[in-house]
Amino acid sequence: MTWIVGTVPPFGYSILVSDIRVSWADGTERDCLQKIHKVGDDFLCGFAGSVKIGFALLNALAEQLPSKQHQTPPVLAHDWIPSLSRRVFQAAPAEEKKSGCQLIVAAAHPTENLGDFPWSRTYVWTFSQHNNFDPAACGVNEAVGIGNGSDVSTYATALRDARQDIFFLKLITHGERAQAQHLANTMRESVLKNPKAGV
Repeated sequence: MTWIVGTVPPFGYSILVSDIRVSWADGTERDCLQKIHKVGDDFLCGFAGSVKIGFALLNALAEQLPSKQHQTPPVLAHDWIPSLSRRVFQAAPAEEKKSGCQLIVAAAHPTENLGDFPWSRTYVWTFSQHNNFDPAACGVNEAVGIGNGSDVSTYATALRDARQDIFFLKLITHGERAQAQHLANTMRESVLKNPKAGV
């Protein structure tokens, strides 16, 4: 069971939250895998599915993204990331492809703000081999997720509800750390209320 969920609050940053569980073919599970990584100055990326393909994609993004920095996040998300993801996935061994590959990307625009506010315009997109890695954007007041199992939507709903909570929004006056702590507690409660094997 893997899940990573993301949303875009109205304060110039994006949020990604994930589990850290990894499973092996023999049924062994361990809480040991960081699934969200920085791949560029303005980009975070998380993956679900094959760990080998996921890390291959993260490495390719981290190596090639700096040369693409003059392009805006939407251009990269709609043109370059899908193309790169398709190439990496197609080059992977057939055995790894069976586990699939999904990405979730959070990005901040390097120069564009949210209207007259001093906050960066931010984004979250998901990509999956099931739809040829075409991007699916996170809408306003929404949350999106990747992973396997029906419970991804449960965690996306928990994140969406937390993001819309007025208390969470007011916590920005205490800094992002306060919001992060509140969000960690909220997501933990959601996991405990919906116990599932592998989470």
